[in-house]
Amino acid sequence: MAPGRRVCSPAWSDIHGLLHMRLNDAAAVLRISSTRLKLLCRRYGLARWPGKKIRSLNAKLEKLSEEAIDAREGTLQGAAARRPLGTIAQENGKKCGNLVVMEL
Repeated sequence: MAPGRRVCSPAWSDIHGLLHMRLNDAAAVLRISSTRLKLLCRRYGLARWPGKKIRSLNAKLEKLSEEAIDAREGTLQGAAARRPLGTIAQENGKKCGNLVVMEL
């Protein structure tokens, strides 16, 4: 590293707000390389970038909320009508651990 050059180290609060994004997109927002972002995440105790998992969980929650609306209106049919509505939300809470899933 060149003398006098300062390395940018975003705070955890800056990184935490971008966890729902793809790694490369989050790195671009923070103006650091994806390798540097991975290193910072490991320092903060995050082994893997959770963007894909969070997007997947958000999609499941959105589908669940649509099913709940259909169930209230009485338009839900088939196997979805017999499934307990809280099942996916409980599973998502276990998989996500202490991460906050972005609001829909």
